[in-house]
Amino acid sequence: MTEANTLGQRLPDEVAGKIISMVPFPHLLKARVLSRPWSSEFSASPVNLTFQCQVKTVCSKWETYCPVYISRDCWLTGYDHVNDRWQKMFRLSYFADARKIPRFIRYPASMSGALLCGVVNSDCSPVHGTSCHTNIFVTNVITKDWKKLPSRPDMEKPDAVQIHASGECSYTVMVLSHPDPPELKEQSLRLITFQIYESTHRTWTLMELKLHDSILLVYQDAIYNKSNHKFYALYRDVLRSLRTDIAAFELIVYDNVSGCSTRIQLSVPSIRHIDAAYTTGLVECDGDVILVLVTDPMIYSDGDSFDGAIPPWDPMWGVICAFLPSRLPASSVLILKFDQETHGLIPLALGPPCTVNDAYCDRFTSNNSCIYLASSKHNSPVVIYDMREKEWSALSPTCDVCSGNIFSFQPGLDPFAVV
Repeated sequence: MTEANTLGQRLPDEVAGKIISMVPFPHLLKARVLSRPWSSEFSASPVNLTFQCQVKTVCSKWETYCPVYISRDCWLTGYDHVNDRWQKMFRLSYFADARKIPRFIRYPASMSGALLCGVVNSDCSPVHGTSCHTNIFVTNVITKDWKKLPSRPDMEKPDAVQIHASGECSYTVMVLSHPDPPELKEQSLRLITFQIYESTHRTWTLMELKLHDSILLVYQDAIYNKSNHKFYALYRDVLRSLRTDIAAFELIVYDNVSGCSTRIQLSVPSIRHIDAAYTTGLVECDGDVILVLVTDPMIYSDGDSFDGAIPPWDPMWGVICAFLPSRLPASSVLILKFDQETHGLIPLALGPPCTVNDAYCDRFTSNNSCIYLASSKHNSPVVIYDMREKEWSALSPTCDVCSGNIFSFQPGLDPFAVV
Protein backbone atom coordinates (compact mmCIF):
# COMPACT_ATOMS: atom_id res chain seq x y z
CA MET A 1 0.00 0.00 0.00
CA THR A 2 1.45 3.36 -0.98
CA GLU A 3 1.61 6.25 1.39
CA ALA A 4 -1.02 8.10 -0.63
CA ASN A 5 -3.52 5.30 0.03
CA THR A 6 -2.95 4.97 3.74
CA LEU A 7 -5.65 5.39 6.35
CA GLY A 8 -4.86 9.04 6.95
CA GLN A 9 -5.46 9.81 3.25
CA ARG A 10 -8.57 7.67 2.63
CA LEU A 11 -10.64 8.48 5.71
CA PRO A 12 -11.90 11.79 7.15
CA ASP A 13 -10.00 13.13 10.13
CA GLU A 14 -12.88 12.28 12.48
CA VAL A 15 -12.94 8.62 11.42
CA ALA A 16 -9.14 8.24 11.39
CA GLY A 17 -8.98 9.94 14.77
CA LYS A 18 -11.60 7.60 16.20
CA ILE A 19 -9.67 4.54 15.01
CA ILE A 20 -6.35 5.75 16.36
CA SER A 21 -7.91 6.82 19.65
CA MET A 22 -8.83 3.19 20.33
CA VAL A 23 -5.19 2.07 20.18
CA PRO A 24 -3.99 1.52 23.77
CA PHE A 25 -0.84 2.98 25.23
CA PRO A 26 2.06 2.32 24.56
CA HIS A 27 1.15 0.71 21.20
CA LEU A 28 -0.12 4.13 20.16
CA LEU A 29 3.48 5.29 19.98
CA LYS A 30 4.31 2.60 17.41
CA ALA A 31 1.27 3.57 15.33
CA ARG A 32 2.67 7.07 14.97
CA VAL A 33 5.60 5.94 12.84
CA LEU A 34 3.72 3.69 10.40
CA SER A 35 3.63 6.47 7.81
CA ARG A 36 3.70 10.23 7.49
CA PRO A 37 -0.12 10.59 7.30
CA TRP A 38 -0.47 8.52 10.46
CA SER A 39 2.13 10.66 12.17
CA SER A 40 0.40 13.85 11.05
CA GLU A 41 -2.68 12.79 13.01
CA PHE A 42 -0.71 13.52 16.17
CA SER A 43 0.20 17.08 15.24
CA ALA A 44 -1.36 20.02 17.02
CA SER A 45 -2.95 21.59 13.93
CA PRO A 46 -6.59 22.77 14.19
CA VAL A 47 -7.63 20.09 11.68
CA ASN A 48 -6.79 17.41 14.23
CA LEU A 49 -8.46 18.92 17.29
CA THR A 50 -11.27 16.38 17.00
CA PHE A 51 -8.72 13.58 16.99
CA GLN A 52 -7.00 15.00 20.06
CA CYS A 53 -10.29 15.23 21.96
CA GLN A 54 -11.05 11.61 21.12
CA VAL A 55 -7.61 10.46 22.21
CA LYS A 56 -7.89 12.40 25.49
CA THR A 57 -11.22 10.73 26.23
CA VAL A 58 -9.78 7.25 25.70
CA CYS A 59 -6.36 7.85 27.23
CA SER A 60 -7.89 9.11 30.47
CA LYS A 61 -8.29 5.38 31.23
CA TRP A 62 -4.69 4.49 30.45
CA GLU A 63 -2.83 3.02 33.38
CA THR A 64 -0.20 5.06 35.22
CA TYR A 65 3.41 3.88 35.04
CA CYS A 66 5.13 4.16 38.39
CA PRO A 67 7.90 4.41 39.29
CA VAL A 68 9.65 5.75 36.19
CA TYR A 69 13.43 6.00 35.84
CA ILE A 70 15.71 7.60 33.30
CA SER A 71 17.97 4.82 32.07
CA ARG A 72 21.61 5.00 31.05
CA ASP A 73 20.72 4.94 27.35
CA CYS A 74 18.35 7.93 27.80
CA TRP A 75 15.08 6.00 27.96
CA LEU A 76 12.17 6.66 30.28
CA THR A 77 11.61 3.22 31.76
CA GLY A 78 8.53 2.65 33.93
CA TYR A 79 6.79 -0.19 35.71
CA ASP A 80 3.70 -1.50 33.90
CA HIS A 81 1.38 -2.70 36.67
CA VAL A 82 -1.09 -4.26 34.22
CA ASN A 83 1.48 -6.62 32.68
CA ASP A 84 3.68 -6.74 35.79
CA ARG A 85 6.90 -5.75 34.04
CA TRP A 86 9.28 -2.88 33.37
CA GLN A 87 8.52 -1.09 30.08
CA LYS A 88 10.76 1.16 27.97
CA MET A 89 8.53 4.03 26.88
CA PHE A 90 10.26 7.12 25.52
CA ARG A 91 13.80 7.81 24.45
CA LEU A 92 15.06 11.32 25.13
CA SER A 93 17.60 11.30 22.30
CA TYR A 94 15.50 13.93 20.49
CA PHE A 95 16.05 16.31 23.36
CA ALA A 96 18.44 19.22 23.06
CA ASP A 97 21.80 18.42 24.64
CA ALA A 98 20.74 14.78 24.96
CA ARG A 99 24.40 13.94 25.46
CA LYS A 100 24.08 15.71 28.82
CA ILE A 101 21.30 13.43 30.05
CA PRO A 102 23.64 11.80 32.59
CA ARG A 103 24.12 15.27 34.07
CA PHE A 104 20.42 16.07 33.79
CA ILE A 105 19.37 13.18 36.00
CA ARG A 106 21.65 14.34 38.81
CA TYR A 107 19.84 17.67 39.00
CA PRO A 108 16.34 18.27 40.41
CA ALA A 109 13.57 17.28 38.00
CA SER A 110 9.87 16.46 38.06
CA MET A 111 7.15 15.09 35.83
CA SER A 112 3.46 15.87 35.39
CA GLY A 113 1.66 13.72 32.86
CA ALA A 114 3.68 13.83 29.65
CA LEU A 115 5.63 16.91 30.76
CA LEU A 116 9.16 16.43 32.03
CA CYS A 117 10.97 19.40 33.53
CA GLY A 118 14.51 19.75 34.82
CA VAL A 119 17.95 21.29 34.62
CA VAL A 120 19.84 20.10 31.56
CA ASN A 121 22.86 22.33 31.27
CA SER A 122 24.69 24.64 33.55
CA ASP A 123 26.90 27.58 32.72
CA CYS A 124 29.54 27.55 35.45
CA SER A 125 32.48 29.87 35.61
CA PRO A 126 35.84 28.25 36.33
CA VAL A 127 36.63 31.10 38.73
CA HIS A 128 36.33 29.86 42.30
CA GLY A 129 33.40 31.35 44.16
CA THR A 130 31.48 32.48 41.09
CA SER A 131 27.82 31.47 41.00
CA CYS A 132 26.66 28.68 38.72
CA HIS A 133 23.82 29.71 36.38
CA THR A 134 21.41 27.06 35.16
CA ASN A 135 18.61 26.82 32.60
CA ILE A 136 15.28 25.04 32.96
CA PHE A 137 13.94 22.85 30.16
CA VAL A 138 10.45 21.45 29.60
CA THR A 139 9.64 18.65 27.17
CA ASN A 140 6.53 16.68 26.22
CA VAL A 141 7.79 13.11 25.96
CA ILE A 142 4.82 12.03 23.81
CA THR A 143 4.88 14.81 21.20
CA LYS A 144 8.68 15.23 21.59
CA ASP A 145 8.36 19.01 21.73
CA TRP A 146 10.77 20.81 24.02
CA LYS A 147 11.86 24.33 24.91
CA LYS A 148 14.23 26.19 27.17
CA LEU A 149 12.28 28.44 29.50
CA PRO A 150 13.06 32.18 29.60
CA SER A 151 15.79 33.34 31.95
CA ARG A 152 14.70 33.46 35.57
CA PRO A 153 15.10 36.55 37.80
CA ASP A 154 17.54 34.47 39.85
CA MET A 155 19.60 32.07 37.73
CA GLU A 156 21.21 30.25 40.66
CA LYS A 157 21.27 26.44 40.55
CA PRO A 158 17.87 25.15 41.77
CA ASP A 159 17.50 22.90 44.77
CA ALA A 160 14.02 21.81 43.65
CA VAL A 161 12.10 21.97 40.36
CA GLN A 162 8.39 21.11 40.28
CA ILE A 163 6.05 21.09 37.27
CA HIS A 164 2.31 20.52 37.27
CA ALA A 165 -0.53 20.85 34.80
CA SER A 166 -2.49 24.00 35.66
CA GLY A 167 -5.20 23.94 33.00
CA GLU A 168 -6.04 22.99 29.44
CA CYS A 169 -2.67 22.74 27.64
CA SER A 170 -0.97 24.89 30.29
CA TYR A 171 1.47 24.22 33.10
CA THR A 172 3.29 25.87 35.99
CA VAL A 173 6.93 25.41 36.98
CA MET A 174 8.11 26.20 40.50
CA VAL A 175 11.81 26.54 41.34
CA LEU A 176 13.30 26.65 44.84
CA SER A 177 16.82 28.02 45.36
CA HIS A 178 19.06 28.95 48.27
CA PRO A 179 21.36 31.68 46.94
CA ASP A 180 23.94 33.26 49.19
CA PRO A 181 24.25 36.92 48.18
CA PRO A 182 27.15 38.95 49.60
CA GLU A 183 24.92 41.15 51.76
CA LEU A 184 23.75 38.11 53.76
CA LYS A 185 27.07 36.37 54.30
CA GLU A 186 27.93 38.34 57.41
CA GLN A 187 24.46 38.07 58.95
CA SER A 188 22.45 35.34 60.63
CA LEU A 189 20.03 35.20 57.73
CA ARG A 190 19.01 32.65 55.16
CA LEU A 191 17.64 33.69 51.77
CA ILE A 192 15.18 31.38 50.02
CA THR A 193 13.71 32.17 46.62
CA PHE A 194 10.53 30.79 45.07
CA GLN A 195 10.26 31.38 41.32
CA ILE A 196 7.08 30.54 39.44
CA TYR A 197 6.71 30.22 35.66
CA GLU A 198 3.23 30.32 34.13
CA SER A 199 3.18 28.90 30.59
CA THR A 200 0.13 30.98 29.65
CA HIS A 201 1.98 34.25 30.39
CA ARG A 202 5.49 32.93 29.63
CA THR A 203 6.89 34.93 32.52
CA TRP A 204 8.56 34.27 35.86
CA THR A 205 7.55 35.77 39.18
CA LEU A 206 9.95 35.90 42.13
CA MET A 207 9.31 35.72 45.85
CA GLU A 208 12.23 36.08 48.26
CA LEU A 209 12.00 34.89 51.84
CA LYS A 210 14.60 35.99 54.40
CA LEU A 211 14.74 33.68 57.37
CA HIS A 212 16.31 34.49 60.73
CA ASP A 213 17.79 31.74 62.92
CA SER A 214 17.99 29.38 59.98
CA ILE A 215 21.71 28.90 59.43
CA LEU A 216 21.46 25.25 60.54
CA LEU A 217 18.42 24.40 58.42
CA VAL A 218 19.50 21.63 56.02
CA TYR A 219 17.33 21.30 52.92
CA GLN A 220 15.81 17.84 52.43
CA ASP A 221 13.04 17.75 49.81
CA ALA A 222 10.14 19.67 48.25
CA ILE A 223 6.79 18.90 46.60
CA TYR A 224 3.85 20.77 45.11
CA ASN A 225 0.40 19.77 46.37
CA LYS A 226 -2.07 20.16 43.49
CA SER A 227 -5.10 19.88 45.76
CA ASN A 228 -4.40 23.09 47.68
CA HIS A 229 -1.93 24.84 45.33
CA LYS A 230 0.84 24.97 47.91
CA PHE A 231 4.58 24.32 47.64
CA TYR A 232 6.17 22.49 50.58
CA ALA A 233 9.91 22.62 51.34
CA LEU A 234 11.28 20.37 54.09
CA TYR A 235 14.38 21.19 56.15
CA ARG A 236 16.16 19.29 58.89
CA ASP A 237 16.53 21.57 61.91
CA VAL A 238 19.97 20.61 63.21
CA LEU A 239 20.12 23.11 66.08
CA ARG A 240 16.71 22.21 67.51
CA SER A 241 17.51 18.52 67.10
CA LEU A 242 20.62 18.96 69.24
CA ARG A 243 18.74 20.94 71.87
CA THR A 244 15.74 18.63 72.17
CA ASP A 245 17.41 15.28 71.31
CA ILE A 246 14.60 14.40 68.88
CA ALA A 247 14.32 14.48 65.10
CA ALA A 248 13.29 18.07 64.36
CA PHE A 249 12.24 19.53 61.02
CA GLU A 250 10.93 22.76 59.61
CA LEU A 251 8.38 22.99 56.82
CA ILE A 252 8.17 26.15 54.71
CA VAL A 253 4.83 26.36 52.92
CA TYR A 254 4.37 28.74 49.99
CA ASP A 255 0.79 29.41 48.86
CA ASN A 256 0.80 29.83 45.08
CA VAL A 257 -2.61 31.56 45.18
CA SER A 258 -2.04 34.17 47.90
CA GLY A 259 1.74 34.45 47.46
CA CYS A 260 2.23 34.08 51.23
CA SER A 261 4.61 31.75 53.04
CA THR A 262 4.44 30.03 56.42
CA ARG A 263 7.11 28.42 58.60
CA ILE A 264 6.05 25.36 60.58
CA GLN A 265 8.14 23.45 63.12
CA LEU A 266 7.80 19.67 63.08
CA SER A 267 9.08 16.99 65.44
CA VAL A 268 9.21 13.19 65.38
CA PRO A 269 9.48 12.26 69.09
CA SER A 270 9.66 8.55 68.30
CA ILE A 271 13.09 9.06 66.72
CA ARG A 272 15.87 10.27 68.99
CA HIS A 273 18.31 12.59 67.29
CA ILE A 274 21.35 10.71 68.57
CA ASP A 275 20.16 7.64 66.63
CA ALA A 276 18.72 9.58 63.73
CA ALA A 277 20.69 8.57 60.68
CA TYR A 278 17.88 8.58 58.14
CA THR A 279 16.84 9.62 54.66
CA THR A 280 13.78 11.85 54.37
CA GLY A 281 11.41 12.74 51.56
CA LEU A 282 8.05 14.35 50.82
CA VAL A 283 5.33 12.94 48.59
CA GLU A 284 1.78 13.98 47.78
CA CYS A 285 -0.56 11.01 48.18
CA ASP A 286 -4.35 11.14 47.83
CA GLY A 287 -4.16 14.90 48.31
CA ASP A 288 -2.19 14.63 51.57
CA VAL A 289 1.38 15.73 52.24
CA ILE A 290 3.33 12.68 53.44
CA LEU A 291 6.71 12.65 55.19
CA VAL A 292 8.76 9.48 54.68
CA LEU A 293 11.70 8.64 56.96
CA VAL A 294 13.93 5.70 56.09
CA THR A 295 16.52 4.64 58.64
CA ASP A 296 19.86 4.37 56.91
CA PRO A 297 21.30 0.83 56.77
CA MET A 298 24.33 1.98 58.76
CA ILE A 299 22.20 1.74 61.90
CA TYR A 300 21.23 -1.88 61.33
CA SER A 301 23.98 -3.14 59.05
CA ASP A 302 25.05 -5.77 61.59
CA GLY A 303 22.41 -5.27 64.25
CA ASP A 304 24.44 -2.60 66.04
CA SER A 305 24.49 1.15 65.77
CA PHE A 306 27.30 2.81 63.89
CA ASP A 307 30.03 3.97 66.24
CA GLY A 308 31.59 6.67 64.10
CA ALA A 309 32.42 10.34 64.38
CA ILE A 310 30.61 11.56 61.26
CA PRO A 311 27.25 13.22 62.10
CA PRO A 312 24.22 12.30 59.93
CA TRP A 313 23.96 15.79 58.43
CA ASP A 314 27.54 15.69 57.14
CA PRO A 315 27.77 15.33 53.31
CA MET A 316 30.11 12.37 53.74
CA TRP A 317 27.33 10.46 55.49
CA GLY A 318 25.57 9.78 52.18
CA VAL A 319 28.86 8.75 50.58
CA ILE A 320 29.52 6.23 53.34
CA CYS A 321 25.97 4.84 53.17
CA ALA A 322 26.38 4.30 49.43
CA PHE A 323 29.03 1.67 50.10
CA LEU A 324 27.10 -0.17 52.78
CA PRO A 325 25.34 -3.48 52.10
CA SER A 326 21.94 -2.73 50.53
CA ARG A 327 19.38 -3.92 52.99
CA LEU A 328 16.10 -2.41 54.21
CA PRO A 329 15.51 -3.69 57.76
CA ALA A 330 12.02 -4.48 59.04
CA SER A 331 10.24 -1.49 60.63
CA SER A 332 12.87 0.95 59.35
CA VAL A 333 10.42 3.09 57.34
CA LEU A 334 8.20 5.57 59.14
CA ILE A 335 5.33 7.20 57.21
CA LEU A 336 3.67 10.31 58.64
CA LYS A 337 0.92 12.62 57.38
CA PHE A 338 1.10 16.39 57.74
CA ASP A 339 -2.12 17.66 59.33
CA GLN A 340 -3.15 20.85 57.54
CA GLU A 341 -5.22 22.07 60.51
CA THR A 342 -3.03 21.30 63.52
CA HIS A 343 0.30 21.55 61.62
CA GLY A 344 1.40 18.35 63.32
CA LEU A 345 2.58 14.95 62.09
CA ILE A 346 0.28 11.93 62.29
CA PRO A 347 2.02 8.50 62.19
CA LEU A 348 0.43 6.26 59.57
CA ALA A 349 2.66 3.23 59.23
CA LEU A 350 5.90 1.60 60.33
CA GLY A 351 7.33 -1.03 58.04
CA PRO A 352 8.10 -3.03 56.06
CA PRO A 353 7.00 -6.03 58.12
CA CYS A 354 10.14 -7.97 57.19
CA THR A 355 13.65 -7.16 55.97
CA VAL A 356 13.97 -6.55 52.22
CA ASN A 357 17.36 -7.71 51.00
CA ASP A 358 19.32 -5.79 48.36
CA ALA A 359 17.08 -2.74 48.88
CA TYR A 360 18.21 0.76 49.69
CA CYS A 361 15.53 3.46 49.48
CA ASP A 362 16.60 7.03 48.79
CA ARG A 363 14.10 8.10 46.09
CA PHE A 364 10.38 8.63 46.68
CA THR A 365 7.30 9.12 44.52
CA SER A 366 3.59 8.32 44.70
CA ASN A 367 0.54 7.49 42.62
CA ASN A 368 -3.02 7.53 43.96
CA SER A 369 -2.78 5.87 47.39
CA CYS A 370 0.59 4.14 46.87
CA ILE A 371 3.97 5.44 48.03
CA TYR A 372 7.01 4.08 46.17
CA LEU A 373 10.41 3.88 47.87
CA ALA A 374 13.07 3.28 45.25
CA SER A 375 16.80 3.63 44.83
CA SER A 376 19.34 4.84 42.33
CA LYS A 377 21.30 1.65 42.97
CA HIS A 378 21.16 -1.11 40.38
CA ASN A 379 19.05 -4.20 41.04
CA SER A 380 17.33 -2.64 44.04
CA PRO A 381 13.70 -3.68 44.66
CA VAL A 382 11.05 -0.97 44.88
CA VAL A 383 9.19 -1.02 48.21
CA ILE A 384 5.53 0.05 48.13
CA TYR A 385 3.13 1.12 50.84
CA ASP A 386 -0.59 1.34 50.00
CA MET A 387 -2.19 3.88 52.33
CA ARG A 388 -5.76 2.75 51.63
CA GLU A 389 -5.15 -0.97 52.01
CA LYS A 390 -2.44 -0.45 54.65
CA GLU A 391 -0.29 -3.05 52.94
CA TRP A 392 3.42 -3.35 52.16
CA SER A 393 4.76 -4.97 48.99
CA ALA A 394 7.76 -4.85 46.67
CA LEU A 395 8.44 -4.73 42.93
CA SER A 396 11.14 -6.65 41.14
CA PRO A 397 14.21 -4.50 40.41
CA THR A 398 15.38 -3.22 37.06
CA CYS A 399 19.06 -3.22 36.20
CA ASP A 400 18.78 -0.37 33.69
CA VAL A 401 18.76 2.56 36.11
CA CYS A 402 20.62 5.84 36.22
CA SER A 403 21.40 7.66 39.44
CA GLY A 404 18.78 10.36 39.72
CA ASN A 405 15.10 11.12 40.07
CA ILE A 406 12.10 8.84 39.81
CA PHE A 407 8.67 9.87 38.59
CA SER A 408 5.05 8.88 38.21
CA PHE A 409 3.99 8.94 34.54
CA GLN A 410 0.31 9.44 33.69
CA PRO A 411 0.01 9.13 29.90
CA GLY A 412 -3.61 10.26 29.96
CA LEU A 413 -2.97 13.58 31.72
CA ASP A 414 -3.20 16.07 28.84
CA PRO A 415 -0.86 14.18 26.46
CA PHE A 416 -0.86 17.01 23.89
CA ALA A 417 0.18 19.79 26.26
CA VAL A 418 2.17 22.36 24.31
CA VAL A 419 5.50 23.35 25.77
